[in-house]
Amino acid sequence: MKRVTVERKGPSMSTTVLAYLILFMGFATFLAGAFGALLLLFEEVSKTGRVSFRYYAMMIGLLSGGLGLIGIGQGLRLLLLILGKE
Repeated sequence: MKRVTVERKGPSMSTTVLAYLILFMGFATFLAGAFGALLLLFEEVSKTGRVSFRYYAMMIGLLSGGLGLIGIGQGLRLLLLILGKE
């Protein structure tokens, strides 16, 4: 049986799509956290009562999770760029 070798010119297309999907979901998560921050600020201004701290914790979790996903997506894109130049 003859062995066939295939040379790849660049990174796999599915890996590139995955990097952009992670980046998009990071932006969506970050925007959801920013929208939550706006809602919490408007809620605190409109009513005399205070908003519970757990809602602020969820909003901070969304913001930091979105930034983390953006960082992972950018790191994967940079890795693809480095490996593609070899």
